[in-house]
This record gives sequence, structure tokens and C-alpha cells, in this order.
Amino acid sequence: MLDAREKADAVLDAASDEILGMLFEEGKEHVDEELEEKVEEVKEQKEEKEEFEERIEKAKERKEDERKLTEEILEGVSDLQANSADLSNAQDQVKEMLNNLKILEEDIKGAAVDEEV
Repeated sequence: MLDAREKADAVLDAASDEILGMLFEEGKEHVDEELEEKVEEVKEQKEEKEEFEERIEKAKERKEDERKLTEEILEGVSDLQANSADLSNAQDQVKEMLNNLKILEEDIKGAAVDEEV
């Protein structure tokens, strides 16, 4: 009977060790799975961050292009205004000459038409 009890205790100890080993393995697998999930999450976050930074860079480039275009347009407007002022001055000078010569604009236009015919 004592021998049977010792064998039973040995079986219980072995079973207990086996259960602890299984629980340890299960815990290890669970930790490994969670770690893998966290690694995947970090990778996804890194990819999202890179995409976001690319969008920011493209937006900065677009803004710079728009700024350059705006500067070109403003320079063009300034040039047009300067040319307009020059043209206005030239027209004023022509009118002043006509007044000094006492010739009407219509006479000059008519003379130009007569030359073409």
C-alpha cells in the first residue's frame, strides 16, 4: 500500500510537472503572439508615418510651386502696368504732336487708308 501511494504521488508529481510545462508553453506562445501583433502594429504605424510625411513633402512642393507661379504672375502684372504706363505716355505724346501740328486723328487715319489704296 505504501508502495502504491508513493507511485501515486510520483504520478501526481509528474502530471503536475507536465501541466506546468504545458502552461508555461501556452504562456510563452501567448506572449510571442502578442509580441508579433505589437511588431506588426509598429510596422503599420511606421508605414503610415512615412506616407504622411510624403504627403506633407508633396504639399510643401506644391505650395512652393504656387508661390513661384504667384511671383511670376505678379512680375508679369508689374511689367504690364509699366508697359501700359509707357503706352499711355506714347499716346499722350502723339496727341500732343497732333495738336501742335493741328492735324486731326481722322486726317492721319485717312492718309494711311489713301496710301494703301
